[in-house]
Amino acid sequence: MTAHHPELQLLSDYASGSMAIAEAICISAHLDQCVSCRQQIDTFNQLGGELLEAFISPSINVAPALLDKIFTEIDKPLVSPVSEETSNLKVNSESIPLLQNLVPNGYDSLRWRRLGSKLEIARLPSTDHSHELALYRIQPDGRIPEHGHHGSEMTTVLKGAFSDVTGIYTKGDFLYCDSDSVHRPIATQDGECLCLSAETAPIKFTGWPAKILNPILKLERLLSN
Repeated sequence: MTAHHPELQLLSDYASGSMAIAEAICISAHLDQCVSCRQQIDTFNQLGGELLEAFISPSINVAPALLDKIFTEIDKPLVSPVSEETSNLKVNSESIPLLQNLVPNGYDSLRWRRLGSKLEIARLPSTDHSHELALYRIQPDGRIPEHGHHGSEMTTVLKGAFSDVTGIYTKGDFLYCDSDSVHRPIATQDGECLCLSAETAPIKFTGWPAKILNPILKLERLLSN
């Protein structure tokens, strides 16, 4: 069961379609595992349908069958419930719908870049040039060095678990960091941790020797855009 969720404003932005693609993929990864947030999305959809109905001018002659079809589509959940079969898939094929096109051959087929003895990153292609979409793979008891953020970052745990100063995050949990956030995620000892991240700017390592990676991360971001 997920314990960390997006704020209501983020879920509202997701439901209204006003969120950047990379961020929507992160939210969708959380929704894939979180029943309560899927229900909240359904509520937003229902409210949107009621508002649309209230603002339709009575002077406009719209066929009742067409209206019924529109409201039926609005009320459909954005994410289907997770079946037992899906939840038991291996990590190589365990992809939420929005990730399947980006990772068609499984996570192991990606080009992983090692940033430490127990940390790897794989950048994902995205049409959203305002964000970087990436996967972080941390080996058991591995850690991402202490870092802050030049912008905002959304993270959803796809596999395993990690902890930082704000708590313990397991599969499906969601974490939002802004430019004031500083943390040091550490994977648990019982297995590999895989996280999906959407960032508006590269992270900034705050301590040595990891700090020397900051210019490299900035350059890679520029070259990928």
